Amino acid sequence: MRTKSLLAAAAITAAGLASSLAQSNVYSLNVVGYVNVTAPTGYSIINNPLVPTSSQVGTMLDDGANGSTKVPAGSVIFAFVNGGYVANYSDEFGGGWSTPTQTITNGQAFFFQNNSGSPTTITFVGEVPQGALSTTLIPGYNMVGSKVPQAGFAGNLGLNSQDGDFAFRFKNGGYAAYYKDEFGGGWSSSDPEFDNVQGPLLNVGEGFFFNRTDISGAATWTRNFTVQ
Repeated sequence: MRTKSLLAAAAITAAGLASSLAQSNVYSLNVVGYVNVTAPTGYSIINNPLVPTSSQVGTMLDDGANGSTKVPAGSVIFAFVNGGYVANYSDEFGGGWSTPTQTITNGQAFFFQNNSGSPTTITFVGEVPQGALSTTLIPGYNMVGSKVPQAGFAGNLGLNSQDGDFAFRFKNGGYAAYYKDEFGGGWSSSDPEFDNVQGPLLNVGEGFFFNRTDISGAATWTRNFTVQ
C-alpha cells in the first residue's frame, strides 16, 4: 500500500500563540491536521493515525451519505474482532454504511476493500495524538497500526516485540511476513522493507497483523510522542 502523509498541523490554543511560537520553543499540545492514505483497488490494511472528532465509520469514512464523500460508495471494511472479521458495507447506490455507528479507534487497523475500480485517496482529519500512547497487544493475532502519523521501522515506532513474534503486512494483494528469530537472531523476511533489529517498515496510515506468540498475557505497545 502506497501511503502519503500530508500532515498539515495547526495549533488550537490561546490567542497570540503564533507570536509565542515565533519567539520561543513553546508549542500547542493540541495539534490538528490531515493524513492522506492511498488505497489501491481491492484490499489494503489501513489505520487512522489521528484522533477524529468522531470515530464512527459513518462520519470518519463518510461515503457520501452525510454530504462529504471520503470513500467511494460500494466500499467494504472488515474490522478484526475476537479472532474474526466484522464486515461493514457501503451501499453502492449511496445509501450509506450498513453499520454507520461502528467505531474504529486510533491505532485499530482494518481491511479496506476498494471496489471503485481505481486507487482512491482516504483523508483522515483529526488531532495528532501526543503523550504516552498505548495499544494493548493480546496473545495471538492483533490488527494494529501506529497511533501517530509517522513512518518508520516498527521498533523505532515503539512496538514491543519479543523473540518468536511475527508481523504480516498486506502488499500487492498478498502478505509479506516478518519473523523475529526465537533464538535472538533478530528480524528476517523475504521482503526487503525491514530492519534486522527494528523489524518491518510501516508507512503512515498503514495497518498490519502482529502475532504475539507469548501466551502468558497481554502486552502494551507504548509510544511517547510530542509535536515540536
